[in-house]
Amino acid sequence: MSTPVRRLLAVAIALLAMLSGGIAFSTAVSAAPYSDQPTLAASTQNPTGGGAFTVVGSGFLPGESVDLVLHSDPYSLGTVRADSTGQFSDVVDLPASFSGAHTITATGEISGRVASISITIGSSTGTVAAGGNSGGGGLPNTGAAVIGISSLGVMFLLVGALALVVGRRRARI
Repeated sequence: MSTPVRRLLAVAIALLAMLSGGIAFSTAVSAAPYSDQPTLAASTQNPTGGGAFTVVGSGFLPGESVDLVLHSDPYSLGTVRADSTGQFSDVVDLPASFSGAHTITATGEISGRVASISITIGSSTGTVAAGGNSGGGGLPNTGAAVIGISSLGVMFLLVGALALVVGRRRARI
């Protein structure tokens, strides 16, 4: 094979490798999309009537006022302001007359975003078992799909190896 044909073949292979790398980047990624849904958690899911516990939320607009409401018989637990990252933490006091299963909702006054958590309020005279934290949906989805980046790296390695082989063969002739 003559030198110009080899060069043309090397360029064609390099272009084909770049094209396949471009296709790898243009295909759909199977990673889950980032979710900006708000979350709500409590320091305990089994507070005592008349007691206090901490409510933590995230996913609201920065600086937004967030209304906290205890549901089944709507009772306002107050309003808290989200910080610059859209998160808040507030200690809330429960009325002594409430007991049983309830839901706390956090509603952003501007965004209208709503997060909720279920709690069971125990009697203020009985013993209450401690509960664990409850998130609003697990860990957030972060990061990037690396298959496209990896295929691009492999493509560059192959093009470099091909150029090295063609260069060495040309030097022997």
